Amino acid sequence: MNRQAIALAADSAVTVGKKRVWKGMNKLFSLGPVNDIAIMVYNSADFIGYPWEIIIKSFRTKIGSKSFNSVSECADSFQKFLADERFHLDESIVKSQLIFFVEILDSLKERLPKTPKKIEKRNAIKEIIKSEMDTVDAIDKITNSYDFNDFCNEYKNSSIDPLIKDVFGALPKSITLVILRYLYEMWIRKFRSPYFTGIIFAGYGKGEYFPCVVALAVDGKDKHILRCWRDDKGEMSISIGKDKSMVLAFGQGDITELFMEGTERSTKTFISRLINRILDDKSERLINDYIADADERLVELVRQKQDNRIISDMMSKELTKFGRRKVAHPILEVVRALPKEELAAMARALVEVTALRRKMDSALESVGGPVDVAVISKGDGLIWIDRKHYFNLEKNRDYLDRKKSLRRDDDG
Repeated sequence: MNRQAIALAADSAVTVGKKRVWKGMNKLFSLGPVNDIAIMVYNSADFIGYPWEIIIKSFRTKIGSKSFNSVSECADSFQKFLADERFHLDESIVKSQLIFFVEILDSLKERLPKTPKKIEKRNAIKEIIKSEMDTVDAIDKITNSYDFNDFCNEYKNSSIDPLIKDVFGALPKSITLVILRYLYEMWIRKFRSPYFTGIIFAGYGKGEYFPCVVALAVDGKDKHILRCWRDDKGEMSISIGKDKSMVLAFGQGDITELFMEGTERSTKTFISRLINRILDDKSERLINDYIADADERLVELVRQKQDNRIISDMMSKELTKFGRRKVAHPILEVVRALPKEELAAMARALVEVTALRRKMDSALESVGGPVDVAVISKGDGLIWIDRKHYFNLEKNRDYLDRKKSLRRDDDG
């Protein structure tokens, strides 16, 4: 996006289970003629059993002729809509909760030592959870109004106790309580499971002159809490001051990162670990060769490893700065001046090259199918550049007539 417009592109692939991909899903939606705002989704295709297409189009119908003053206001309204009682299929809610809990329990089990001794396994569970809790506590809470006793009353006997028994076998009540507390802390915090959905709101509110993007993460619901929050990127907008253009990727953003910075995150991580290993090996050889006392060797090795981490972190930061200065900034300078049609072409190209990469490096083509492309500007509103239909418009003229009739009714 730049000061003229924002271009959006989304593929059509959705993964079903672990071995099948369908390439006909809609991931990009217009909020209607009253608002110059689009909604995009990525990752999970539904919310507690409701397909996102149904939810978004129901939200569009509900707001009718309401015009939002900002994209942020629209995102807040959508969040309240999700919390509504209309989205409350008890069976689907229970299933989504169980999947959330099973994912955490299985991850915990994988880290346990392979030992037949029950006491060692139980102690390991406590130690792993204890070491994890510092990280968990650093994650922001979604709510403060849902306490541990309510959580236990809701889930302990009905679902979590049987799950714990299935995963770990019979455990003492004290260990079960530790696991319960761990699951509770994960449930009430902004922790994203593999089954979360990203919801992107992009465009202009009626009081905004430059494009804005707001990103939400949605990851389940029960009768006490909607697990929905602004994700790490939060709200991003073009401004008069610093930000004159942006290129944002959601979902599988590795290829966009490679395009924008010259390296992707996995490569940076590998380089950092390689540097750490080389420096640590070098330090250990020197210490063993020149320090005779065992205690002094141990102290010096700890100090050297701390210094090595500082060097490695410095190199990682400098590599990131170099990529942004030499690759990203020149590209953003070009994006700043791109006309609307070129913004659309760039957005489409980034999705298509990601789809090509997935076709080459993965058994599942998790990005692919027709690419929907839209451009939103303050003057023209949302314009579809490319939009797929599962039917032939020429054979369904009455569809267009019905849509026109509905718009006239909405306008009063």
